[in-house]
Amino acid sequence: MPSICGIIYFENGHLITNELDLMADVLQKNPSDTMVSHKEPSAALLKINTEKQDSGSDFFRLPSGEIAFSNARLDNSQELARLLHIKPDKANRINDTEIIAKAYRKYGNNCIDMLKGSYAFAIYDPASQRFTLGRDQEGKNQLFYAYKRQKYLAFSTDIQALLCLPAVEEKLDGHQMVKFVLSLEKHTFPEDQNTLYRNIYSIQQGNCLEINRNSVWTKICTNPKDISGTDKCLNADFGFWPKNA
Repeated sequence: MPSICGIIYFENGHLITNELDLMADVLQKNPSDTMVSHKEPSAALLKINTEKQDSGSDFFRLPSGEIAFSNARLDNSQELARLLHIKPDKANRINDTEIIAKAYRKYGNNCIDMLKGSYAFAIYDPASQRFTLGRDQEGKNQLFYAYKRQKYLAFSTDIQALLCLPAVEEKLDGHQMVKFVLSLEKHTFPEDQNTLYRNIYSIQQGNCLEINRNSVWTKICTNPKDISGTDKCLNADFGFWPKNA
């Protein structure tokens, strides 16, 4: 499966230096892996393909300006393509990233209720510096992020790609380490937004997060057949999350 990552500095004038290269070094496992990127003065996006793919599946830009990319294999792509009036290409292929982007455009964060399969996606709105991140309902794909209010957001399908960033402190969370050790006795590790590292979080399965410079909102999928769910603000100002961001 492809890998995706990105980083944005919310402070005006903060330029990306070599952060994307550092993340690429972690995510590129083989010399044959291909990379596609999108760079701006304060933001950068990267996708690494582990197999040859049509370039149209890498980044998809909506008419409104949002940029979508993903590592997705949707099980209901035919159904959603008909619903969203998306036509296959000349090779009769349907672009899963286009489906995700247009579903988001039509249904907003509720699109997470409609997507079935294995996926992690990111949608970036340059105008508002807003990211929407989503993960499949069965948790087949991982998606991690590090966030500091009014400072930066970094995300990746591989947590090691976040730990290599200068802005992200590699500090272990003692409470989570104890929790992990105790879980070994039960041979299970509970799904949790917290990771073993402070200030690095895991998007829980079936969740869609909307992140801007001031807050994190999450859309929780409750029923994949029903466009409904629970919207909860995870704004640090209100004390929900994260206390130390």
